[in-house]
Amino acid sequence: MKKIVLLFVFMFAVASFVSAAPKPWTKDEEKKISLFFSNFAEVFLDDFAENELSDDLMLNFAQGHIYKNRYNKLETSKGEIENFKLIPATMVDEITLKFFGKKIAKHDDKNYAYPDADGEAYTFAHIYGYEYNEKDDTYTVKGYIVSAPSGAVIKDPYGDMSSWKKDGNDDINCFYCFEGKIKTSPLDKKRFILLSFKKHETTEEESAAFTKACEGK
Repeated sequence: MKKIVLLFVFMFAVASFVSAAPKPWTKDEEKKISLFFSNFAEVFLDDFAENELSDDLMLNFAQGHIYKNRYNKLETSKGEIENFKLIPATMVDEITLKFFGKKIAKHDDKNYAYPDADGEAYTFAHIYGYEYNEKDDTYTVKGYIVSAPSGAVIKDPYGDMSSWKKDGNDDINCFYCFEGKIKTSPLDKKRFILLSFKKHETTEEESAAFTKACEGK
């Protein structure tokens, strides 16, 4: 009887261990992760290690992200400093909570002045691999930082890479790749937050893999 009980306990423990591991991401989930990392790629986020996220880095990211994605909601400065967009500190807090799970410790003013500039190249991320880390329930994600000319129309930037050139986009490049660590946000179980981020110039091997994927090989 004791052996049967021990066997049952062991089988239950194994079942719990197996069920704890998440299922592989679906294609739609992979697209969402590519979109998530595109928020960091488009502002060329500075590298940071886990547990070393600074207020300055969060502020720089939030300002760049808001300028690119909420431009029409920003007021323009007047007076001594003209042609700057005013980014509310409350909006900065909203963005840092959404993407990093924390706020900046202290704001010096209620608004930040951000220079109003012309359009830049279209930059986005496209993941090519990931690994689940059971020890701390996180994911390590690897991907390309993709650059296309300003005004380029890419129907599905996060889907099949071979579709980009089929849409007539020949001038698409990958000069950098990245590795980022993410986990489920404690504030929203349907979202992830970024724990670390590191980019590097694309190696010959990565560049060749990128070209082949774009050519559908």
